[in-house]
Amino acid sequence: MSQERWTDEHLQAMRAEADPIADAVVARIYETDAISGVNRLLANLSRPDRPLDPAIQALVDQYMAETAVLPDWADPQLIVACEEFFSSHGTLSSTVLCCASLPECYLDAMDAPVLASTTQLLQHVERRIFETAYMIVTVMQPGGMTTGGLGLRCAQRVRLMHAAVRHLLRSDYRAAMTAQAAGTPRQPRWNMAHGEPINQEAMAFVILTFSYVGLRSLERLGYHPAPELQRAYMHTWSVIGHVMGVRDDLLAHSYEDGKLLFERIKARRRGASPEGQALTAAMLEWMVQTLPGPLDPLPKMMLCQLMGDEDAALLGVHQDKRENEAEAVFAKIANAVIDVVEVLKELTIVRRFSQALFHYFTRAIWKQHPEWGQEAFALPPALQEAWRVNER
Repeated sequence: MSQERWTDEHLQAMRAEADPIADAVVARIYETDAISGVNRLLANLSRPDRPLDPAIQALVDQYMAETAVLPDWADPQLIVACEEFFSSHGTLSSTVLCCASLPECYLDAMDAPVLASTTQLLQHVERRIFETAYMIVTVMQPGGMTTGGLGLRCAQRVRLMHAAVRHLLRSDYRAAMTAQAAGTPRQPRWNMAHGEPINQEAMAFVILTFSYVGLRSLERLGYHPAPELQRAYMHTWSVIGHVMGVRDDLLAHSYEDGKLLFERIKARRRGASPEGQALTAAMLEWMVQTLPGPLDPLPKMMLCQLMGDEDAALLGVHQDKRENEAEAVFAKIANAVIDVVEVLKELTIVRRFSQALFHYFTRAIWKQHPEWGQEAFALPPALQEAWRVNER
């Protein structure tokens, strides 16, 4: 059934579909307060403590109330199993995010320009990565996707943010077409010939970079979750995808279906792009700057480990012969980071480095930006305890 449903024709049709519910809210906000209303909405979604105008706040509150509903097919037991799984192994999440999930998005030659032009990752790579990481940990934390849960509200806000970005890109396209008609050519940041910006195919693909690619990365790091855990993880991310506005027929509930859909979408979009390579370079540079000198080779090595050399090369990442001598390099790095987190002693060497990266990044960022502990990027207390991020 999945093979019949996820045809190239169906996926192409999904590029013409966006998210009518969230788009309608943003359209009403635009009518209420023109472009400044949408800009303030985007700022508020990043920092919910910042006040909105009463008229805009009323629209957002109504949207939040109406969309705070899980699908009928959501299984609470599978969601709890996923949360417990993430609590045990989520310390790998930052490595998977930076070295697999985000690079897969940057390898999307069709939509990478949207990321480069709308998220300011090149200028604010650190904060943008933590915004994404925050979304992951909030939807995965215990009780995150229950009624009133922080993860549920976060998924709703991200859905509205996507609609706001779509609105801005559509407006930019119309302005560019008007300028061209007037004899002053200007290139739009999104080509509508490619379909709607942040369309259904694109949103489904991003969910798969968290669900399927997350599980695939664990396997490449030497951990093989049991089939029932794989099912729970895929199911929960499909529930999250539903809340974020992805059509149910573009959600995969098993590892096998996730692999099938991911590979079919990726085959349609995979390629090198200047934007994708620039985004990858900016992210790797940030990782290297955050780590101590002896660990400089680690981010690039982990990206190649999780993406494969061929895909890494399309992102502009190459390893020289010394870096390919992984065992020797890993052994040297192990001596430098073995005391980063005590529990890593029982794990395989690659997983030890992955979890060391998480702890080092988390502690380094909290030290550099203590105010973030009071903002949206503070790790939930349950995960702080499970992952021992406050230990020294």
